[in-house]
Amino acid sequence: MIKTEAVILSVLFLTSSTIYGQSLFESAGQDSSERQFSNDRIELGGYTRGTLYVGENGNNAEVSSGYSEAALKLRFIPDESLSIFSELRLRGGYEYGSTIIKPELREFYADVSLGRFDLRIGHQIIAWGRADGFNPTDNLTPKNYFVRSPEPDDIRLANNLFLGKYRLSENIRLEGVWVPFYRYSIYRFDLFDMPEYVKFKNPGNLEWENSGGNLGLKTEFLFPGIDGSVSWFSGFDPQPGIDIVSLNMNLNGLFLNLGAEAFRHNTIGADFSTSAVGFGIRGEAGLRIPAKKFRDEIFTPGTDLRYVFGIDRSFGNFNFMVQYIGQWVPNFTDMPQLMLFNKSDEFPLIDTSMYEMMTEILQEQIHGFNRLIYGQTHRVSHSFSVRPSIALFHSILNAEVFCMYNLSTEELMVMPKLSYYISDNWKITLGGQYFSGPTNTLNDIVAPVFNAGFLELKWSF
Repeated sequence: MIKTEAVILSVLFLTSSTIYGQSLFESAGQDSSERQFSNDRIELGGYTRGTLYVGENGNNAEVSSGYSEAALKLRFIPDESLSIFSELRLRGGYEYGSTIIKPELREFYADVSLGRFDLRIGHQIIAWGRADGFNPTDNLTPKNYFVRSPEPDDIRLANNLFLGKYRLSENIRLEGVWVPFYRYSIYRFDLFDMPEYVKFKNPGNLEWENSGGNLGLKTEFLFPGIDGSVSWFSGFDPQPGIDIVSLNMNLNGLFLNLGAEAFRHNTIGADFSTSAVGFGIRGEAGLRIPAKKFRDEIFTPGTDLRYVFGIDRSFGNFNFMVQYIGQWVPNFTDMPQLMLFNKSDEFPLIDTSMYEMMTEILQEQIHGFNRLIYGQTHRVSHSFSVRPSIALFHSILNAEVFCMYNLSTEELMVMPKLSYYISDNWKITLGGQYFSGPTNTLNDIVAPVFNAGFLELKWSF
């Protein structure tokens, strides 16, 4: 996979720089929302940026991430029924204690239009759902939850798949997605502050053989005044849980290796968006039914219903959004007391007879940790999120704050961001991210990794 991406990166970068390099400079000064080069068949754009994240180590500030990144977007349109799109990125710098040079083929696909039927084939990102930031129906392509970027969409990853859309009428559209191979979301369990005896195996981008792939079907309704859809997904969830890879107990202590493991489920979903008396209103819900019960697979969640309802309103240059986020677990069982992940160097044992029960005890602990990941620590969970934003000086200066608070677990997330457009092409962004929560909550575990302020300088072309 890496060799293939490197070849495609080299060819497209060399082709674009050789044929269209002159046009990039001739187009300088255009609005950043426009493409720097465009004719009837070629559209070219991209950006370069430098980003710095500063976190805290004890009472001292430290650089947790610093990198430069370049991106190139190229669309080739040979005729009205065919277009080819690619986005290539190259990131280099320092992240999570390691030096990186990372080429990435973010997307590379072909669009074919056949009258009422449209087909997209290739490496692509699909995002289902109309809610803001939390989408119970969005199960088709993975995410990188540990990406360092001020842009929320950068967490999304592509996968190789087939997407078909059929316009049944002016107001009804059918959509089908087939994902032949599975790809994990990136969740860096190894970065958590864990006891020395716990090790995580990096899953990489594993593919599920002979699974039949993942399938998604959706019917979308586009009527005057209201949009909506109903959907069904069947396959492996991009977000994996964790399972025991190996367990060793001897006179020197306990040694536990854990690894990511995917579970299969069906999700029936629906969403809508409309407006009334100046307010935007939207909602989304998904009933997730795992193929196997969590009692049979410790990395599998229980059946749950996740739902979101939100409203937003604009007052001139000021916009305010508020959402309620809920989750119901009908077959809920009490959470175990998590001892395995309490940052202690030793796992507490009551007496030597517990050694015979160690496997069962560890499975219960790991299942409890998975429930943190899936948000199933309460039978019914209630969260609220708000996003106030304002655009000033003809949108030269933009400020927003995203806050989310879970009433059930008392976890808080705050993400402020201030962006200033120095010119049409140059933008500087200052912001931060802060996570907090009680001991043995997910936010408490990820806070040392995520809490940081950032500064970014970006040039779009």
